Amino acid sequence: MSNLEKEPLLDHNYDGIQELDNPLPRWWVYLFYATIVFGILYFVYYGFGIGPDLHEELESHMQVIAPQTQVAIDYDALENDPAKIEAGKAIYAAKCAACHGPDGGGTIGPNLTDTYWIHGEGRLSDIVTVIQKGVPEKGMLSWETLLSPEDLQSVAVYVHSLKGTTPATPKAPEGNPGH
Repeated sequence: MSNLEKEPLLDHNYDGIQELDNPLPRWWVYLFYATIVFGILYFVYYGFGIGPDLHEELESHMQVIAPQTQVAIDYDALENDPAKIEAGKAIYAAKCAACHGPDGGGTIGPNLTDTYWIHGEGRLSDIVTVIQKGVPEKGMLSWETLLSPEDLQSVAVYVHSLKGTTPATPKAPEGNPGH
């Protein structure tokens, strides 16, 4: 008697290949049952509102990381800080003047001295956001990783101080009137 005759065969015969009826290993069967139990418990915990929903979970994670990533900015104090303006002027001259002109009148980039703004309304917080995130579709890169938060704020304060000045050759207004 051959080995195949001793093995229990299923009633399947595909192209001369017969399938043996071997049981699955016990560890695999137990793992399968464990995943079923886990799935049921998971569904009950999250499906019936016992556990937190996605929004609650996100909020709890944001509360943990927010103090580490968020710098509280007092925009009113920054706006009138002459040291910040001078520091921002130096950084602006080195990094921004090529596109916005040495006096902010605009060359490739928009005029920063008028009251028209393409992104935001010209508030200091809007300027900080544009400098941080950049405007890739217009060719302005994100300075968030290239400047320290203090330098970024200094540049924003300087740009904000340019509003209302008269550059030598101002570019035509672009965007919407802001503050």
